[in-house]
Amino acid sequence: MKISIEADYAIRIILYMFKRSELVSGLEIVKNCEIPEQMGLKILTKLTANGLLKSIKGKNGGFNFPIENLNVSLFDVIKIFDGLSINRCLSSAKNCSYKKGNCVICNILKEVNNDIVKKFSETFIKDLWLQQNNIK
Repeated sequence: MKISIEADYAIRIILYMFKRSELVSGLEIVKNCEIPEQMGLKILTKLTANGLLKSIKGKNGGFNFPIENLNVSLFDVIKIFDGLSINRCLSSAKNCSYKKGNCVICNILKEVNNDIVKKFSETFIKDLWLQQNNIK
């Protein structure tokens, strides 16, 4: 599994926005997160469409992190941008050219994939934010 640059940038944005109570402009977000502007604005749109951020349009508009998202996990962010299969066989049995995803190799890959998804699901943005800011 390779996490795309979009998902990586999205995690940066969510971490940046996590403890902000004020509205922040899209341009300020992408600048402070060191993300190319056009890509960053597209990512903000996806995060908003999926409910991880809220946006207010207009002259005094911007983005904020909804309080109800305190338990957002890495999995919640990554799945918006990337499939979470380490092998094509795992995304669909019809993609497997050997035994339709039911061989010893696929079974091992399923276990590894499940471990990765579990780890991402148990890693919460609030905990990463605390680590990033050296808060215990």
